[in-house]
Amino acid sequence: MQQYVIRRVLLVVPVLVGVTLLVAGLIRIVPGDAVLVKVEEAGHIEDLEGARRALGLDRSFPEQYLGWLAGAVRGDLGTSFITDRPVTGEVLRALPVTVELAVLSLLVAFVIGVPIGMISAARRGRWPDHVGRLLSIGGLSMPSFWIGTLVLLYFAIWFRWIPPIVYVPFAEDPVRNLQQFAVPAVALGAHFSAVAMRMTRSALLEVIRQDYIRTAYAKGLRERAVLVRHALRNALVPVVTILGVQFGYLLGGTVLIETIFNMPGLGRLTLDAITQRDYPQLQGNVLVVALMVVTVTLAVDLSYGWLDPRIRRA
Repeated sequence: MQQYVIRRVLLVVPVLVGVTLLVAGLIRIVPGDAVLVKVEEAGHIEDLEGARRALGLDRSFPEQYLGWLAGAVRGDLGTSFITDRPVTGEVLRALPVTVELAVLSLLVAFVIGVPIGMISAARRGRWPDHVGRLLSIGGLSMPSFWIGTLVLLYFAIWFRWIPPIVYVPFAEDPVRNLQQFAVPAVALGAHFSAVAMRMTRSALLEVIRQDYIRTAYAKGLRERAVLVRHALRNALVPVVTILGVQFGYLLGGTVLIETIFNMPGLGRLTLDAITQRDYPQLQGNVLVVALMVVTVTLAVDLSYGWLDPRIRRA
């Protein structure tokens, strides 16, 4: 196990370098740069070439990237072209918003998807199974940003209520914070709950055919005890895998939801960096998201041994 963890950690470095290099190259293919964005906003800049030199845009792409990479190794992600503030500070300001939204969405997906999947598997071919499968198809068919837009629209029309539009940290006002995150978390979690439901149903249907499940029934255990204590734990291995992957997706895929609900998270910060050609900010955001995705993936892999002892022995 120790050698496996060491190998996975060593692979983090080329993954992070490859991801940031790809993003840095692609954003520079897009016409324009941060100086031209400032020209459009301000109307004019006296010394256009001087502004480019000040930002380091007069250097070649390899020089720009290697300079940024050298700073990142030292813990310095550079300075934003647009705000002139350290990229690290901007990321630390926006990251809690995205992480909280991702965690709450994943919690919604788990709380809704896993129980429905269990009921659907236990009542296979009956009406609860048909209802659960219908709900999962509906959840998979509806994008989260569409759900969020409809919920926001109809809540405003029917109940004259919209979530707070000014971000309030959880430590400052937990109630107002959860009010702001409730609707976007449900909008994101509804889609992923459909994925969790289908995976739970499929995994349980496979597990409940095993000999040890039949033995548990033969011992006189109730169906609920067999499903929860014996079957669900082994069936959670693929569910944890898919939810771990979805959590990584949530960290980098909340752009539209954060924009719709006016949330100052990492997704919205990344979108602003793309539109404003803020190269250091974009590369810093991508580096942090990639690092978190790799970390979550490793944690999911290590959880297999706890969920299924057979994996630990292997």
